[in-house]
Amino acid sequence: MQKETTACTGVYAYQCIQDKVDNVIEQMRRNVERQKQECIDETGAYADEAAKEIANLSADLQKSLANLRDEQTLALNERLNQAREDIEDAAAEAQDKIHDEAEARVNGESEASQARAEAQNDIKKIYYESGASYDTYSLKQSITERVIEFENFVKENEQSFEDFVAQCDEEVETIIGENRYGLDSLSKELFGNWKAAASEAQAALSGEIVAKMTELDDLIKAKKQYMDDLIATLSEDYIIVFWDTVEEVYDLVNYYERQGLIWKALYQKKEFINSVTVARDWLVAGLAEVRANFVQELNGSRALYASTVKEERNSYQE
Repeated sequence: MQKETTACTGVYAYQCIQDKVDNVIEQMRRNVERQKQECIDETGAYADEAAKEIANLSADLQKSLANLRDEQTLALNERLNQAREDIEDAAAEAQDKIHDEAEARVNGESEASQARAEAQNDIKKIYYESGASYDTYSLKQSITERVIEFENFVKENEQSFEDFVAQCDEEVETIIGENRYGLDSLSKELFGNWKAAASEAQAALSGEIVAKMTELDDLIKAKKQYMDDLIATLSEDYIIVFWDTVEEVYDLVNYYERQGLIWKALYQKKEFINSVTVARDWLVAGLAEVRANFVQELNGSRALYASTVKEERNSYQE
């Protein structure tokens, strides 16, 4: 600022002094206004940066949950493929067993058929070995015992073909049930892991939001206190601040001017304090607007995060 050097002399000295007082007080007002705006700008800059950090954290957490979801989807698909292979193998094995059993029954190669053939051979052997010396009662008893042995074997071991098919189907159903249970258990485990991760992410986001909100409130409080202290200093040390400002604006002030300037400055003190108090009110309003905008941006980050988490959660239930 280039200092003025005009001296107040002659018939216009009174008006000259008044003009100088007005200029100095206006400069003091501008100084307060500048500091007020700096407080708002600094607070706004902090809020903008904090909002970006929250948005970035929210995006990182969303990406982390999405990556976890992708990993879990891959794990479920791998388990599903394994289950499909197990079931297909079990079904193929059952089909082969049914085919082999049917063929064996038709060709007389089943266990019952083989047992029957063995029993028939044994009976023939008993009959031929008895000869003429073998009494009829003993022969009948030996044959009866062998027949009973065969019947007991059949009773214990032979199944109807329908029962055999049902048993094979049951074995396949068991494999299906085991794999269904395995898939359900894995799905529940992965969903539980995802919910735990989502809760941790929510806690991290909420904690950071609370921390940033607290820091902003502390900063706003400090800026208000700064302005209060500034106004208190201007009120208590009004003449000192006035004279310091005179030296900023004017290069030379003589004794006569000094007395006039001080007197007129004191006369306008109340008006000046009222004007800077209004500036303080504007500061409070500006800081409130900064806070409101910050809260709105935080709500946007919260809403976006909540929407993403809801979509991820619903995908587990589809």
